[in-house]
Amino acid sequence: MEINTKRNQVAGEVRAEIARQGKRQSDICRATGFSSSRLSNKLRGEAPMTVDELFIIAEALGVSVRSFIPSANEEQRRAAA
Repeated sequence: MEINTKRNQVAGEVRAEIARQGKRQSDICRATGFSSSRLSNKLRGEAPMTVDELFIIAEALGVSVRSFIPSANEEQRRAAA
């Protein structure tokens, strides 16, 4: 799979978790210290998220960083079925 596709999938998982929690990007910016433009670019998949950034966002959301990794999510869904 292409790197950009993976980047977009991870960004989509992060966006989905933010939405599930009823939070806004501004909430995540405050919790992480990221600027709104930086977070927005990453959530749109226009810029890659570093491992450190993923951990920071996961901590701000109170979830495991694994929840943002598409293959990990697919395995969890299969195990739960």
